[in-house]
Amino acid sequence: MCKANQFLEEEGAVSPVIGVILMVAITVILAAVIAAFVFGMGPPEQAPQAS
Repeated sequence: MCKANQFLEEEGAVSPVIGVILMVAITVILAAVIAAFVFGMGPPEQAPQAS
């Protein structure tokens, strides 16, 4: 088999793998942003008062 043909056959699965990696990365980033909003929206703590 010619090396050029072997390269073209092996390149076929690159695009789906990149697509899956991008979807997982976007999901993780969205989960982190949502978690930051959820955990950051607690009741505000009172500042200590000196008397």
